[in-house]
Amino acid sequence: MLIHRPSLLIGKDGATATATIEIGGLTRRLWFTVPPGLAADVVNERLDGFLLALLIPAMRLGEDITLGGPVSKQPYFSLVNDVEPLLALHVPRARRIEIRAPAQAEALSRRRFEALRPFSE
Repeated sequence: MLIHRPSLLIGKDGATATATIEIGGLTRRLWFTVPPGLAADVVNERLDGFLLALLIPAMRLGEDITLGGPVSKQPYFSLVNDVEPLLALHVPRARRIEIRAPAQAEALSRRRFEALRPFSE
């Protein structure tokens, strides 16, 4: 499964985030809308909501998830290390999958290297 970076539409009636999803050999669009008061806090370029919404369907299909945009650090680590393994044990037909977040991995690699640098000099 591939979740592409979302497009955002903010108007007086609220905000809508839409992302193209490639799943099970099909391409679909997934969207959600929030009221104006929540728009600034909820609708952004991160894929957090899309990842959460599509985790169980991907696990039931046995499809790894690749994120085509950024995801917040804390939800990503919680989903990868805690939620996904628990769902695989308790949700019927759910299988363990890999969640790949290239942008997240790149940032983590840089941070890990910077953290190790003082000890290698």
